[in-house]
Amino acid sequence: ALAPYRVCIIPLQQGSGSGGSKNAAAANPQDDQLMCEARQLQDQLQAQVPGLHGEVVVDDRRGLSPGWRLKDAELVGYPWLVVMGRAWTGERRVELQQRWTRERHTLTLDEALSRLKAEADVQASL
Repeated sequence: ALAPYRVCIIPLQQGSGSGGSKNAAAANPQDDQLMCEARQLQDQLQAQVPGLHGEVVVDDRRGLSPGWRLKDAELVGYPWLVVMGRAWTGERRVELQQRWTRERHTLTLDEALSRLKAEADVQASL
């Protein structure tokens, strides 16, 4: 099966993680900022990584636990996940997950971009 997008960005909002309660969807200024940063990252990936234009999606659903959203992403089959969690809010680092190897690396944004560009180069050479 083919995934609808090659990269899924999952910002882990402060309101998520309360067992999927719809009350967790209440507006939070930090969550709004994180979602804005996720959209900026989406634009940056599409602009800077060859082959990703139109191939990056942001999971902007609110009120779902991080585990639920990560499991959904796995079921959909996105080849790459970019998780914006605690490392993002504290150190501006993302967790880059590669589906087929199950590798997870916490990287700076520049390191994540370099890794995705390298993968795009490999794909282009096939």
